[in-house]
Amino acid sequence: MYKVTSQRESQKEALPHTPQEILLTTPHKKGIRNGPKALKPTPVIIRCKVCGRVKLPHFFCCSGIRDTDEQKGPNN
Repeated sequence: MYKVTSQRESQKEALPHTPQEILLTTPHKKGIRNGPKALKPTPVIIRCKVCGRVKLPHFFCCSGIRDTDEQKGPNN
């Protein structure tokens, strides 16, 4: 009635016999599938506290030293 099979025989039946039976997901298909799941960039624009230029927070726009008459001194 029932055929008694060993564990090795059952494992052999589970393995693919031809290359067509192995279906691998290509990196291109993974990119298409996972593309909408990626984090979306958020535009963050700030003004420099010194010069007032509009810039991204990680960009350097000036030295950070304000040019005022007080720093130049009364000799000028």
